Amino acid sequence: MKILTILSHPNLENSRVNKALKQAVENENIVFNNIYEKYKDFNIDVKAEQELLLQYEKIIFQFPIYWYSCPPLLKKYFDDVFAYGFAYGSKTKALSKKDFAFCISFGDAKESFLENGKIAFSVDEILTPFKALCKFTDANYKGYFAVFKATHGLDDKELNNNCEDYKVFINNFIK
Repeated sequence: MKILTILSHPNLENSRVNKALKQAVENENIVFNNIYEKYKDFNIDVKAEQELLLQYEKIIFQFPIYWYSCPPLLKKYFDDVFAYGFAYGSKTKALSKKDFAFCISFGDAKESFLENGKIAFSVDEILTPFKALCKFTDANYKGYFAVFKATHGLDDKELNNNCEDYKVFINNFIK
């Protein structure tokens, strides 16, 4: 079974982590749809994107976390492509029962989310809007894969380990 990955990184060529994650799973029956490469002008071909989504039952959204959300083009993608009458509405929910997962990267270490030694907010809390998107469109939320320290301190060994863990995540997502 093939997976569609909506890849949303504004500068993938200079991204050490997202580029490595993509390369780690390129031979794993994954079709990448790099929306920043396709829509540099932010003029999304909504119909083409909707038709692409209809072809897959399993979809991953891969992006760096920007201020506890997604990059601006991915937000626009959700706003435009997940439109009334396609993704939700009284007559159709084209994404119903599709499996959605998220591959996200954080610039800082996991410890950055601690306050006085306790979790101030979790990844699950940060992903609340994306879980709500799944619920609203009747898609199945299938979890996330997260990498920390993407811009601050991730060494090569940790990155390689993350890439191997991502392969496992993909294989489990396919099942």
